[in-house]
Amino acid sequence: LDREYMWTLLHHTMHEIPIVQWRAYVKHSIMHHTQQFFPDLPADSYFRVHNPVSRKAHFRHRIKRAIDGDGVTEASCLAVTHKLLPGLVGNLFLHRTMPNHDAIKHKVTRVVENVRDSFAALIGETPWLSEETRATAVEKIRSVIVRSVVPTYYEAEPFAERLTRDNYLRNLNIIRQYFATRNFELWTKNEPNRDIIQRFGAPLTEVNAYYSPSSNTITIFAGILNKPFYDANYADVALYATIGMIAGHELAHGLDNTGRLFNKDGSLSRTEPWHADEYAEFKRRCQCIIDEYGAPMECDNAHYGEQTLGEDLADINGIRSAYRAYFGKNKVSPSEEKRWFFEIFAQMWAEKYTSKVLCARVNDDEHAIALYRVDKTLRQMKEFHEAFQCQETDKMVNSKPCKIYGE
Repeated sequence: LDREYMWTLLHHTMHEIPIVQWRAYVKHSIMHHTQQFFPDLPADSYFRVHNPVSRKAHFRHRIKRAIDGDGVTEASCLAVTHKLLPGLVGNLFLHRTMPNHDAIKHKVTRVVENVRDSFAALIGETPWLSEETRATAVEKIRSVIVRSVVPTYYEAEPFAERLTRDNYLRNLNIIRQYFATRNFELWTKNEPNRDIIQRFGAPLTEVNAYYSPSSNTITIFAGILNKPFYDANYADVALYATIGMIAGHELAHGLDNTGRLFNKDGSLSRTEPWHADEYAEFKRRCQCIIDEYGAPMECDNAHYGEQTLGEDLADINGIRSAYRAYFGKNKVSPSEEKRWFFEIFAQMWAEKYTSKVLCARVNDDEHAIALYRVDKTLRQMKEFHEAFQCQETDKMVNSKPCKIYGE
């Protein structure tokens, strides 16, 4: 959105829409955009001038909610606070749990950058892509901005002293106004900085990592840098099998079935960026993955492989990139260390399901179940087969392995 567009829009709406409609819109907008942050009270409670809910009625409501078991909990309040005040909460989290975060940031960034370069090298060795497409893809991956522990541009919200205990809606409005103003300023710059734009993707406390195609950045949150994913005492091989693989997975999203449509600056291509024969070959290779990842056990989902394709593709490319980043393409390493790499990777995904939970995940989650993220992924890797001396007839060997990028 540019300034001229916004000015024209606001000019017309301010002069042509009656004030009564504006009031109705504002009320609807507040409820629509903030309902997830409100306790479950009657809608008009938040718009009364005096005493939204009487003390007795409010007390009865809280008791009923507590008995029903679906009331506002401490966990939900904490989640809202984390989401709305990520800077303030993040600084507190770093101060209390990660006083040495600068050293951790340096260490993790080095691992992620090595995996990034490894994935770029894998792309460069892909024979079915033209030289032009390979070069563009490699440039994109090498242009990925790495942010670990703390985003490059980070600040605490500057209005903490304005928040009060007695007016929840006012506090919420202060926060939303700050976010809206800040995002508008970032996106309307002549040349938006893609690193700044993504500086508040989520609270630092989140146990997660993500790749953003619209900014071509990868973020490894401070919250995930704890066991079992990270520990200062982990050997390097363990670091690459955990955080390295997670980074490889996220980086691989940059060239998955949707990420490949964005360029190195985060702009979505309006036309198919690859040649027709390249796209056809890509789809053929993706079909191999779709066929491989059929619904597990007795769970009914005929389209499971299609549902999880993007994540499966990222797992396969991610583990290959992390493995090569640590061991190198031609590095001679003990077989024991290679087996250790795969064992640590597998332990990271140790989960146990009931049949009901398993099938619910199969129907709702875009990620494959943990069992598949280990077994199905490693079935495609010759490095795994060699390390464990697998035979061609073993279940952990795919005689026609699914491979998207590389030789």
